[in-house]
Amino acid sequence: MQKLAVIDFDKTLISVDCGSYFIKEYKTLDIIFLGILRKLGLISRTRLSEKVSKKMNSKLTTQELKKFVLLLNSKVNNEILDRINVLQSQDVRVIIVSASPNIVVEEFCKIYKLDGYGSYNNSRGEFRHLYRNEKLKFVKENFPKTRYEYFFTVGDSYSDRYLFNSFENSFLYKNNKLIKVK
Repeated sequence: MQKLAVIDFDKTLISVDCGSYFIKEYKTLDIIFLGILRKLGLISRTRLSEKVSKKMNSKLTTQELKKFVLLLNSKVNNEILDRINVLQSQDVRVIIVSASPNIVVEEFCKIYKLDGYGSYNNSRGEFRHLYRNEKLKFVKENFPKTRYEYFFTVGDSYSDRYLFNSFENSFLYKNNKLIKVK
């Protein structure tokens, strides 16, 4: 059975939140309005993520996507990247799973030859926000325990606790430090 490591993207593999960074870089009235609605609690995190994902998919040309991913790459966390390299040298399958839009996560992961999965629209057109328990559900569906040993995970907040509880070695990444959770 192959060992599996799941690494979070935002504020873990990169030091920024991808969605917030996109909003900052590509300020448009509709994006600013959505941000205000979220701050006021009038729309959910999932709804904001869905709208920002759609905006990224429609607004970013291939060239703009690559440029945005290079901006994110300038924010890469070398400590986590080093950890990924160590895990891969031990034949651990490393995947990146994120609430960020799939289009960005996939493109970013190409730089490091990693498999990356982000929030996406499923075959029925429903938005699948890989956040909290949805992240673990996605992992279980696509990387079942019958084929993988849930060996290592790291995330930036306790919203990743669902992963923390399911993996043998779990770490919280806070204030530039890896903190063992389990």
